Amino acid sequence: MHNTGYNSLRRNFPLENSCLFAIFRSQSEYHCVPFRNEIIAQTVVVHLIKIEKIMKPSESELKAIRISEDYYNKERKSFLKKLLLKKFSFENYETPDLKNLFSLWQKFGLKNSDNKLFSKEEKLECIDKWHKILYNNDFDIIADYHLKDKEFGAQARKVIKENPGVHFNWILPSPENYLDENQSEIGNYN
Repeated sequence: MHNTGYNSLRRNFPLENSCLFAIFRSQSEYHCVPFRNEIIAQTVVVHLIKIEKIMKPSESELKAIRISEDYYNKERKSFLKKLLLKKFSFENYETPDLKNLFSLWQKFGLKNSDNKLFSKEEKLECIDKWHKILYNNDFDIIADYHLKDKEFGAQARKVIKENPGVHFNWILPSPENYLDENQSEIGNYN
């Protein structure tokens, strides 16, 4: 049985033909409370306005997002696993308003969870592939990250040597921190 309730209508209305939607009103002159289908119609209109504002991904953004999905599905190599397990994909591809690598990474990047742990190298490799697709240049994110990581280590050793009795809490470099700190250098993509 197909669910024709309020939530089903709200969810499926944009997909169906909107010309067939009608509002029925009581012929009673004294009745001024909106009917349920009028409330649905108002909600659907709000929903349709939101759909128009959704940022759809460009071709290059979609390629980058697909790379992330490939990393999530990387372990499913055997034919049986591919058949039995549903492939990972993001629920929607609504891209952030800010067209930069950090914003896109926050939404579609590789995130560790109970089911999946990504190494720093996998994250860097994914970021590097994204950068090559979105910015269309050969800048090596991985080499730049390792260079900055090495500089951080040298600076940390120097500070510890100069202040032997002081305890420090270090925020160790991570691919996410690298993107956040270097976004001004990386800039926005088209």
